[in-house]
Amino acid sequence: MPCGQQESGGAAPARYVVGVDVGSTVVKCHVYDRAAAVRGSSCRKVESLYPHPGWVELDPEVLWSQFVGVIKEAVQAAGLHMRQIAGLGISTQRATFITWHKRTGKPFHNFISWQDLRSAELVNSWNKSLLLKVKL
Repeated sequence: MPCGQQESGGAAPARYVVGVDVGSTVVKCHVYDRAAAVRGSSCRKVESLYPHPGWVELDPEVLWSQFVGVIKEAVQAAGLHMRQIAGLGISTQRATFITWHKRTGKPFHNFISWQDLRSAELVNSWNKSLLLKVKL
């Protein structure tokens, strides 16, 4: 059977790729067709938290809701169904991180953003250390 053909002899259904960018200010999603044309899009504002001066965090439940929401909205805007999505690409904020319980999957804390400054003093001391001043 030729590649891309169904057993019934009909053409394979059209497939699309979803790209999601989880940025510092916006979560956005685009649905692309085979020609890399955008078929549908959606975006939502990222809700950063500032619990203390210099701290920047993100609520993982809110971010997950935004992530899922933009995908659903973009696929709907493209006039498609999820079963037509063949792939997912994700771009995220650089050094933003979270830790979670390995059995439950529940986060131990909010995401800590790359913009967070709570470790600035420690990082500065490392950067001034003798080990980092050794030249090759």
